[in-house]
This record gives sequence, structure tokens and C-alpha cells, in this order.
Amino acid sequence: MNPTKIRCPHCGSEILIRGAGKISCPHCRADFFVEERAKDIRINMTVNRYEGGGKPASSHFLLYPLLGILVLLSLLGSRVFRRSPKAEPLKESFQEKVESPFLRRLCAEIFQKDPDLLTAEEYGRVEKLCFLSSDEIDAASGESVFHIDVGLSGEEERDYIIVLDGEGSGPEIPISDFQPFSSLKTLNVNPNFGLRITQETGEYSNSLRNLTKLQDFTLSSWSYGITDWKDFFASPKELKALRGASIWQLDEIVDSFPNLETLEFSPGSFSSYQYQEKAPDLKRLSELSSLHRLSTDLLKDNDYLLSIANLQELALNGGGESGADYSILYHLPHLKELIVYSGKGFKDLSFLSAMPELSKLSIEGSELRDLSPLAGNTVLQELYLSRDGSIADLSVLGTLTGLKRLSLYDTGGGEPDLSALSSLVRMEIDQSFLPSAVSAPALSDLTLIGGEDGDLEILSGKTSLEKLCIRGDGSAEVSRELCESLSGLKELSVQGSYISFEGITLDHWLCAPALQKLVVYGSYKIYWTDGFVPDNSTLRELSLIGAPQLIVRDAQGMRIEGGETELQSILPALSSLHGLKSLQMVKEGISDLEPLRALSELETLDISENYVRDLLPLRDLPSLKMLDASGNPIQNRSALSGDLYILS
Repeated sequence: MNPTKIRCPHCGSEILIRGAGKISCPHCRADFFVEERAKDIRINMTVNRYEGGGKPASSHFLLYPLLGILVLLSLLGSRVFRRSPKAEPLKESFQEKVESPFLRRLCAEIFQKDPDLLTAEEYGRVEKLCFLSSDEIDAASGESVFHIDVGLSGEEERDYIIVLDGEGSGPEIPISDFQPFSSLKTLNVNPNFGLRITQETGEYSNSLRNLTKLQDFTLSSWSYGITDWKDFFASPKELKALRGASIWQLDEIVDSFPNLETLEFSPGSFSSYQYQEKAPDLKRLSELSSLHRLSTDLLKDNDYLLSIANLQELALNGGGESGADYSILYHLPHLKELIVYSGKGFKDLSFLSAMPELSKLSIEGSELRDLSPLAGNTVLQELYLSRDGSIADLSVLGTLTGLKRLSLYDTGGGEPDLSALSSLVRMEIDQSFLPSAVSAPALSDLTLIGGEDGDLEILSGKTSLEKLCIRGDGSAEVSRELCESLSGLKELSVQGSYISFEGITLDHWLCAPALQKLVVYGSYKIYWTDGFVPDNSTLRELSLIGAPQLIVRDAQGMRIEGGETELQSILPALSSLHGLKSLQMVKEGISDLEPLRALSELETLDISENYVRDLLPLRDLPSLKMLDASGNPIQNRSALSGDLYILS
């Protein structure tokens, strides 16, 4: 029988089976038989049941042949039972190099070399792989942008961007493809990332037993079929964080990972918990003596939370129930972090008086109206309010003098004055809250989420701003004067989508005097002033992704009719960015690389999905280490040689 997924006849959970026989559901622990008959799979829910027509065969028919065999064996004596040499156990095999196209591409980006040439020492430098998010930027082709957070030993973590053309159903990676990263401490895959991890590992071990330093791991649906947790990890007792688990795995988790500090159940995994006779006992969580962070569903009875002695961080999925009972919050005085999402029945903050140590609060999708219990709170450092449209007044936020991070999205309550919050350095807001962001004196990191209500010109002179991200629909069209006034801006990210994004005045943003990184992707328009040549020596990374329309305007801002509509026409101007080390131009209509000869510092170049035929101009780039030319009609790949890694 080939590996096949079936539904448990008791709880309905999906199970991966590899052969016929007795099966135990890892979720509800129910036993049943699986049979293969004429290439059909038949589930027998009755154990030890006789099947077949007529009467069972009489044992007398077997008695005389059996006696004859025993006589023959006694005559042969010890020769029959001569001890054979002890069989050697099969040696377990682990991958030494990544093989999936997705991870090969990522490794090429990280190390800027051919993945086939990576050494064990280089793989060993990777300590963290977090697959964070993916954004579809072209609905027709399914083209998507993937964000991966990578941590190398001795270096700061970095966000890498991988673009895929949308063929198939998303990246697929066998679990064995993570085995080469021998020093990996954190492996997390966001369930919404669009990445599929499989157990089809071929000749290699279907485990992570060689990753002796792994401490933080995220589960996914593929892992629910693991029957022996202690055999899957190298050091189960060393695992500190487990995310994405199912409540039906509770007993295995408690028995296998006694030193867990963080446990996050998948949202909704408790959906049938309260109606199952064989449901796991949640009080077993008290056996995890080091557990201080828990993500779980809100139940009718939540008293088991009181038995977790060191609980400090709690995330509750309210399930969108309007009658949900949150009274348990009055009995958790040592919480330092509380997250409530899908909290339709969440209506007040009066429990805060019972949580004097709370430093982080996140409320999403609630019926909250009154924030007055927050007034004057000096302990709270992070506050997130999202889809809480019933809030009447946000002015109390101006009294939270300890606040360092604030997120406001799709929330009523006006525009609070944050001028007294000298510690507030990071905000995520929809553009209607821009006036509040400007009033925060020390704000250095700002993310704007969708909407067209805000005028970016209000940011003029905001010298404390170092990082600006504009996400969703809206516009990044601003004046040159605004960009020149943002003297502290180092990083700009414009993350559009296939839905709509008005455009970006690319020429103006290149006038920001300290800009080091500029990333733009999605369906958008690039506005460019005719004859403009940027004078920018600070820019190190430039990424333009997503088939935009180029609109060339005159000095007065009027569109030049019949002007160029492809990015190719401004490539000579971009070649003046002599400090560039990384240039990404994906699906931008590029055909001629001649202007790039001037970029002598360039180390990484991505020109995938364009119309380039000739690579010869790149021979003059002495620092170039990696080239992605896939999706181009290249005719002279051999024109480039040496250590340059070419993906084509």
C-alpha cells in the first residue's frame, strides 16, 4: 500500500497511513483496522472480528501435519536451530545538502554561492529558519513573494525575499531537507506561509534526530502522523518551544518534552474537545514545570490554567463566540503577556486590576468599548488593538508612558495625542492614525496598513523615522521635499498586492539622504521624472518586483504622452547607484543589461522573468557572486565563468 491519508472514523482527523493493519488515531487514541482489498481501502472499526462466509475451518485438519513437522524437527536436532550470525542494524542516513528547489534558492541567497558547493561548516552557521509570510502579487499567475527570517551565528537576523512563479501548489520541502543545518536551534513555519513539509524523504531518515541543538519547533498537519516523538528529535528533553500542536497530542507532548517553556496549540484544535469522552486531561499541563507561555482555545471550563504554576504569557482564541466566558482572567495575577483574538465576547478590561505585571496586551476582533482601565498604566510596554471597531475613545493611550510599541488597525476612537510617550519607538497603524504617529517624538519604525485616508506629507521633517513600511492598497506617491526631509530614513518597504496599489514616486524616494534599502513589490505604477539621475551613495539594496507600469513625467509633474512604459528606459539612471550590492528586478520588462556595467560593487543580481538574451555586460562586474537569470531567453550563459553561481 502506498502512503495514504484517511479520516479517523471516530474524530474525523486526517491520518497518514503507510500500510494495512491495526491503526491507532494519534488524535483521539481510537483503534481500528485498515485493510487493502482490490486497491480499495476498507476500515474495520471492530477489533478481532471474524469475517468470511460459512464456518471457520476446524483445527483437526491442521493437527496431523503439525505433529509430522514436530517429529521431523526432533530428528534434525540442533542443526535446524544453529545460530545464524547477528544481523547488523541498518545505518540511519541523513541529508548533507539541501535538495528542494526552494531551499536551494534560499541557500544561494544566504551564502551567495552555488548550493552544491556549500560545506558542512557553512550549513552549520544557520541557527534560525523562520518562514514568516507570503504575499500573492499576481492573481493570474499565482506569483508570490515569500519572506524568510534567517539567523546565522555571530550575525544579525535578516529577512530574505524569494519570488516564485506560482506553478504547482506552493513550495514543497521534505523534512529531511532541514537535516544539513546541523546547528539549527529554531525551525518555524507559519501555517499561512504556503509551504508544504512532507514525509517523503526517500533514502533519508524521516526525522530530525541529527539536529542536536534544536530548541524551538513548529508543527504542521504533516507532523500529526508522528507516533514516536522521542524518536523524532535528537534531544526531546532539550526542546523549549513547540508550536502548532493539536490538543489530541497532549499526552505525547507531556511525556516526551518535560522541559517545554512554550506550547502553542493550533487555533481551533479544541473544536470537538468538549464533546469527546476520551479527551485528554488538560490538567496534565501542570506536569510541565517550566511552562510559562501557552496558546490555547477558550473553553467553557478554563480552570486547568490555574494549575500551571509559572504561566506568564497566555494567548486565547475566543472562537468568535459572543457568549464566551473570560472570567478566568481575574485569577491569573502573574501574567505578563495576554493575547485575545477572535474575541467577540470580550467586552471590558476590568480584569487588568488583577494583573499588575502585564506588559503586553493584544485584543483582536472584540466588542471592547471602554479603555479607561488602562489610564495611567506605566507597566504596559506593548499594546495591539485590531478590528475592535466599537472603541469609543482612544485618548487614554496618551497616558501610557511606558509604551514602546503600539498597533492600531480598523479601530474606532479618534486620533490620540501621543506626544507624551517618549518611549514609543514602533507603530503599526492604518493611515487614518498618521497624525498620532507624527505626534510620537521618538518614533523610529512605522508600518502603514492599507487605506487611503492618510496624507504621507504629514511625515515631513520626521527625522527620528528610520524604517517605513507601506502595506496593502494605498499609495507611496510623495513629494521630493518630503523624502529629502527624512534624514534618518534607512529602509523603505512598499508591499502591494494583486488587489491594487496606486504607485510610488521612485525618483523622489531615492532622494532620501540616508536610505540603504528599498523594496517594492506588487501591482503598481512607478513614477519617474524625465532626465532625473539619482545622486545616492548610501543605497545598498534595491528590489523591484511585479511587472509595474512606468509613467514618465516632466519637471512640473505632467505625464509625457508616448513616454517609455518599461523599467528598461530608466536603467541607465539607476546605474548611477554605485554603492549597490544587491539588485533585484523581477518581471520588469528588462532586456538589455549594458547599463549595469557601472555597478562595480554589485554582489547579487536577480533579473528573473525578463527578456534578457545577452549576459556579456556582466563580465565587467568584479564583485558579482550570484546571478538569477531564470525565466530569460539567455543565449550565452557560457559568457560568464569563475566562481559566479548562475541560476537559470
